[in-house]
Amino acid sequence: MTPLLDLKSDGRSLADIILAPVLDAGIMPTVVDVGARNGMWTFPESYTRHACLIGFEPNPVEFEKLNAGRSDAEIYLASRGQARPVFKKEVYHPYALWDREEQRPLYITKGAGAATLMGDVHPKMKDHFQVHEGGASTRSVYDTHYQIESTEALACRTLDSLIPVGDKIDFLKLDVEGAEMRVLAGAAELLRRRAVLFVETEFQTFAYYAEHPLLGHQHAFLADRGFRLLDLQLNHARQRRGRSTLPAHNDRVPMAAGDAYLCLDPDNEPALQPLDLHRVAALSLALGFASWGLSLLRQAGLLAEQQISNIENEIRMRPLGRRRQLVNLWNAVPFAVDRMTARLRK
Repeated sequence: MTPLLDLKSDGRSLADIILAPVLDAGIMPTVVDVGARNGMWTFPESYTRHACLIGFEPNPVEFEKLNAGRSDAEIYLASRGQARPVFKKEVYHPYALWDREEQRPLYITKGAGAATLMGDVHPKMKDHFQVHEGGASTRSVYDTHYQIESTEALACRTLDSLIPVGDKIDFLKLDVEGAEMRVLAGAAELLRRRAVLFVETEFQTFAYYAEHPLLGHQHAFLADRGFRLLDLQLNHARQRRGRSTLPAHNDRVPMAAGDAYLCLDPDNEPALQPLDLHRVAALSLALGFASWGLSLLRQAGLLAEQQISNIENEIRMRPLGRRRQLVNLWNAVPFAVDRMTARLRK
């Protein structure tokens, strides 16, 4: 399905039209990827070709793969004909972000994506939680993913120390295995001056490190700094408590993690400047928040109303794709049945 920003109006991509006021102001949108081992796949190339990517990957092996353009995700998706969107400028750093500058041990785990600064997991992870694979759950999450294999001495930095005063981060992605609040604390000055516009942060639904903030902690922290929660993505693997051969359709498996999307709230005071509103609008449309993004474009007032109407028409005519149409029809069935039952009762 064509990304929204790849759609065209008057022969130009929506990304080129929407980003024009930002680029004309001499601004290169900045995406910061904290825990970048698989590369940034969130945005279409119609957006990334105008933007700068700053990535942080502390795992030395994963950093080398990332820097060489050979991350696990790139290799896997290349075999299926997919290429990672290329940014106008890309810079990767081999250290972790934290709430202060210091040396800390990085715990390298069996699963490359679980390397962490937070130490070993609680024994309950070792004893109880199983990988959920369709109907069967016969492999321990700890044994396959979280088991510590080695440690590395690691230089930790703060985001505040790395982003020049006056610059802004359009999109901040956090995937740091329980250290999200530490990274945010190290961005206190950026957050104070509202220099981070949009956040995607991974969260867990239960604590399995000695120090482990959950979704509620992150939500409250960011809400206190002017952010609004827009959505949760819940497509992470679910985990069963103990071994089981129950079929998936006979079991409601608890979720273990997800991603939260938050942006600076346009209805908070002080009001966002038009250019910041416009930058949030561009990200919103890139992520599929279409009506929200259009509302922000109109509020920013940097495009003519006719341009925004043309963008809206292009989005309205965008084909959903057969799978999405079928999903929407299926989701509508319970409501249709409920309405029909109510009529029959009357």
